[in-house]
Amino acid sequence: SLTLRVLALTLAVGAPLACKKEASKPPPAEAKPADDGYDYAAMVADPVADEASALSEGPLAQRAASDAPGRAFVGDLIAGSLSPGEEIDQEFTIDPARCYTLIAVGGEGVVEVEAAITTVAPVRGGETTLAEDAERGAVAVIGGGEACYRGGETRTPARFVLRVSEGAGVVVGQLYASEAPPVD
Repeated sequence: SLTLRVLALTLAVGAPLACKKEASKPPPAEAKPADDGYDYAAMVADPVADEASALSEGPLAQRAASDAPGRAFVGDLIAGSLSPGEEIDQEFTIDPARCYTLIAVGGEGVVEVEAAITTVAPVRGGETTLAEDAERGAVAVIGGGEACYRGGETRTPARFVLRVSEGAGVVVGQLYASEAPPVD
């Protein structure tokens, strides 16, 4: 019958096409370093970032467990490699309904790190210091434990400042907050 002949012809012609091997692809070229004069491996390796990460996951996290239990991060972790007199800072808004803890940890080489919470002024040096750490050493804490820092009765633009006054090295800092306990 005609249907059987068409089917047989289709199978005879189509079967070899369906079984055709896929053309082999050439093996991928081996990755070669760029020859443009840049040392990309050195650009990726960042010893300050590596030390900051180790400090934040180690001493800072340990200190936060005791000085800021149950408090959430406010803003990002800040870090920098500082020499005496240099500082890093981060702005935030003090909310009267929240209670704050600031923790800073200095790495190898840092002898004294200072921390402060200040108002924001249009000109550097015009701010008012609202709170300072009282500890001496490579760790600074403001508002640790039950003595968390509370602002005034209105929302206030502020910043926290971390400064190295003795030694030099990597410093990391994080601000934490929780709902403020009722005032007696």
